[in-house]
Amino acid sequence: MARIETLYFIHHSHTDIGYTHDQPIVFDLHERFISQALALAERHAGSDSDGAFRWTVENTYVLLRWLEHASPSEIARFQAMEKAGRIEVTGMFANLTPLLDADQLIETFAPLRTLRDDYGFTITSAMNCDVNGESWSLPDLLLDAGIEGFTMAINTHFGGAPLARPDLFHWQGPSGRTVLAYSGWPYDQGWRYGIGRSHDDFEQVWWPRVLARLDEIDYPLPVVMVQSYHPFGDNGSAFDGFVAWIDAWNAQGKTPHIKFATPRQWWAAVKPYAQQLPVYSGDWTDYWNFGCGSSAREQTINRQSRARLRNADAFAAAMLATDAPPSADPWLARSLALHRTEAWDNLHLWDEHTWGADLAVSQPDSEDTASQWNAKAGFAYKARSLSLMLQRDALAALARRVGGAKPEDLLLVNPLPWPQTMTFTAPGHLLKPRGTADDTTAGRHFQDRRTKEVGRHVFASDDPAAVQTIIPPTTVPAFGYVVVERAALAEFAPAAHTSEAAVVATARHRLVFDREQGGVVSWQDRALNHEWVDATAGYPINGFVHEEVADRDTLPPRHRLFHMKWDSEQVERARGWKPDWRARRRTPTTVVSHRVCHTPLGIEVVQVLNGAWHCFAADPDRLPAQLRRLGGIPRAVAHGAGRSPGSNLPALPVQSARRASPAGSRPAGDARRSRPDSRRLPRLFHGAELGGLLQ
Repeated sequence: MARIETLYFIHHSHTDIGYTHDQPIVFDLHERFISQALALAERHAGSDSDGAFRWTVENTYVLLRWLEHASPSEIARFQAMEKAGRIEVTGMFANLTPLLDADQLIETFAPLRTLRDDYGFTITSAMNCDVNGESWSLPDLLLDAGIEGFTMAINTHFGGAPLARPDLFHWQGPSGRTVLAYSGWPYDQGWRYGIGRSHDDFEQVWWPRVLARLDEIDYPLPVVMVQSYHPFGDNGSAFDGFVAWIDAWNAQGKTPHIKFATPRQWWAAVKPYAQQLPVYSGDWTDYWNFGCGSSAREQTINRQSRARLRNADAFAAAMLATDAPPSADPWLARSLALHRTEAWDNLHLWDEHTWGADLAVSQPDSEDTASQWNAKAGFAYKARSLSLMLQRDALAALARRVGGAKPEDLLLVNPLPWPQTMTFTAPGHLLKPRGTADDTTAGRHFQDRRTKEVGRHVFASDDPAAVQTIIPPTTVPAFGYVVVERAALAEFAPAAHTSEAAVVATARHRLVFDREQGGVVSWQDRALNHEWVDATAGYPINGFVHEEVADRDTLPPRHRLFHMKWDSEQVERARGWKPDWRARRRTPTTVVSHRVCHTPLGIEVVQVLNGAWHCFAADPDRLPAQLRRLGGIPRAVAHGAGRSPGSNLPALPVQSARRASPAGSRPAGDARRSRPDSRRLPRLFHGAELGGLLQ
């Protein structure tokens, strides 16, 4: 039978960037929460009881905002309480989804240097709440950031928690190193169990249930941890009522003894038992961030912005590290100082876990819903704007260093660590710059106008008389550039090379397209002598499926696929996802257009299907085999491998069509996709950047 001597109680606000209030209000509220928590910590600073108030700052972003606006005396008071152990600052930027790749995760830890070096805070713990999982790169990055313990408080909403929680283990990263991890209960459990509101509820109802749960999973330690927020719930403040309640409970000498604690105190209690804890490796895969599936355009834009910010950093580092004077470019250093942090912050805030108002499902047309969505989308669009500016200034700085080129020539830059052969259409506003060639302000940044719709292909054109100016196939070295002379550009008339052929063949591949309902119905790999399409599956590759609940009589129909019993009597609430719901699936009925264009690099096929419905990727294990086989981020492992035991299977995003290539050539972008450590979704951006020598 489980024998728990001490229950560690950690109090914090759960940070939803939105959900309960508009995002600007949330930002201000969390500054108020920190001020109120500071006042409570000072009020109880003279108490040495285990019930004395302690506060945990869940995320660094809201703390940075508070520090920016607080007075010097307020900051000094906060530093004193942090040094005394009454307040602890934890290391995660926000409650983040696995949408972040390793580079972006590294950026989220950048504030730790400021918080440690400028303010003297000790940061050794990290926590994420609500989200179901994190990517496998995180344990190594936590260790590199000086984090010794990581806590997850998963909300079993659509997804679930791995392992049999609560559970302590060593989370092993790809390097083989491990960080202590706690798969704990959701962050509302302290209040739910009665702590702060009812001794009788805690002692007679909930604590026996907790002990039964710990017995059920053979929990081995004499200490366990529970988190709690304010009775308001998400985005709530600090709550003084916990102090008197815990002191009164402990005064009775009952078990468990409750310690109002910070994460550092919790991990200190765990470390004596560390050698007996198991080791687990892999992703904590996530079903929480389903919001990104409802906002594919903004998700695509954010991925593009991330690539641009990486490029800007790389180009700028190369330029600023040389011996050339800062005056070599008049704006690059200024752009980095003013906009780099804001650009990355907005990128992170799009990938943060909050995707709408708490009433967005029940009241989708409400003003609250619209306001929060516009603010959420605004993060992606702000990152877009700033990433375009930063990358263009860095490209221009590089262009100014390139010798022997004429102002009308074009600079083709490859930011990737392997060579690429590329060709694409040169936009008119680059070929004929607006204004003057020496304009480093408006003229420079007009080059980055994105006038085509997101997702439009490079060569296809709606205008049968269109003549495009293209950069001929050009090999650009790894981390290098090539100057393309204006005389080398060629004209290409898509109409002269376009047909509606159903069969597209190269020396390697033969594809058959359905011109009535869309998609690929046959894909023969001639080299492997293999047919990739399962003709019995019922769905073609690169078609789409609109899936909805078939039962429209149950109100709301959503309850057939999701219904959470929040007032469950079980300690471990069952997840809300209902896997066996009956689905109604619809596919396109007509093809609006089907064009096959023989381009200078390969064959491009563009199908436009009638799509009056919002489409999303279903549970990958419910999809036909060929859709699972071809979906998802490129990985070196099979679907479902490389994840922590009991965690969710990763969802696979729908992908767009690929160019088939002539013999001896490689499809555009395939060099990236063939590398297992690539984390770039296909067709979201090109692997090179084009710059004019306009200054």
